[in-house]
Amino acid sequence: MILNVILWFAAVVVGVLAAAGTLIVALPLTVKADLLQPLTLAAGVLAAAVVIYLLLIRWRKAARRVLYLLSSTALVVVLVLAIWTLMLRPSVGGAPVAITPIGPLSELTWVDFVWQPVELGGQIFERGAIFVPVRINDSEQTVYFQLDTGSPATLLYEGGLPGLTDFSLTVDTAGSPRADLGIVRHVQLALGGQITFTTPELPVLLDYGEPASAEAGSLVPIGSIGADVLREHVLILDYARQRLAIVDTLPETYMQSTAFVDAEMTGSRIKIPLTVGGQTDAYLFDTGASLFAITTARGEWEKMVDTTQGVVEVPGVTTWGTAYTVVGGLPEVPVRLGETELPQRNLYYHPAWVISVLFVQERVRGLVGNEFFYEGTVVIDFLGERFGYFEAAAL
Repeated sequence: MILNVILWFAAVVVGVLAAAGTLIVALPLTVKADLLQPLTLAAGVLAAAVVIYLLLIRWRKAARRVLYLLSSTALVVVLVLAIWTLMLRPSVGGAPVAITPIGPLSELTWVDFVWQPVELGGQIFERGAIFVPVRINDSEQTVYFQLDTGSPATLLYEGGLPGLTDFSLTVDTAGSPRADLGIVRHVQLALGGQITFTTPELPVLLDYGEPASAEAGSLVPIGSIGADVLREHVLILDYARQRLAIVDTLPETYMQSTAFVDAEMTGSRIKIPLTVGGQTDAYLFDTGASLFAITTARGEWEKMVDTTQGVVEVPGVTTWGTAYTVVGGLPEVPVRLGETELPQRNLYYHPAWVISVLFVQERVRGLVGNEFFYEGTVVIDFLGERFGYFEAAAL
């Protein structure tokens, strides 16, 4: 009997470790650091299960058979979830690469960005994504990257590379740390043809993306600009005028106009404090979450929103390869950034369980996208760990 207990315990431990290992591979790099807590909890649950099982050894056979059935079912569920998690592994992740500007960013140089419309469930969202014009390796061809501060690393999409007309990039898969990533070596990226960054290695997301068009003004992105470009600098996002700048030091006029709050820069994540009603929590600021002011889990959303005013559904929102229907509604209480009351916007919940896992691991209540800030300017001081906003008329 003791042998049966040991075998059962070993099988469950192997199953949990397999699930945990798969989760560590599947989730973004910045999520992995906090996995110790849930793993410790799982170990405690296992220990309690073994104690209960030992207490049941003297029960009649029927009870033991039921327990065997339940434990076997739990093991199968764990393994299925592990496989499912692997299938849902994020498209963006991996260790940030060294990417640095060529020369100091002392001058305020503006780069115009473009809003890319998105159609979801028959609805047109005019401000679906922020696309930044980029020239690669001194090429005269302008291509577009999506500005995605929620991504730790800047990367290329392999599917976009065949559309490059006057030069080519060689993708190396042998030296890549992940099966879904390749590497392009010695790359320069000139944002707007003016702000130039260089990197010895740029990740390439394999089997993803569409070819860049040779036609001028093509809005097919061939990559994403992540937080690694920004982490040593100050990002000024002038939403009202559709332009951005990256500088080493914030000009004095912006210092005087901007109302700052303390932010937390965890790895490449930007966490800002928002107050919804009387509750202040950390939220991830993510320009890649362009469509929604706030995205949170359903339980949190139900505390914020007055559902009697009706809800809106946005179908077809793709997250890591799977389409979901995201549900929104107007908040019952004001949303504030420090002392600044933000415009009233629909707040949304995302049903994907991997999103909820991300929130738990990052210790945040949700994501904050661009929608709150359309009429003004956001200033993110990465080194000073602060986040600011002001209306367009303030400057």
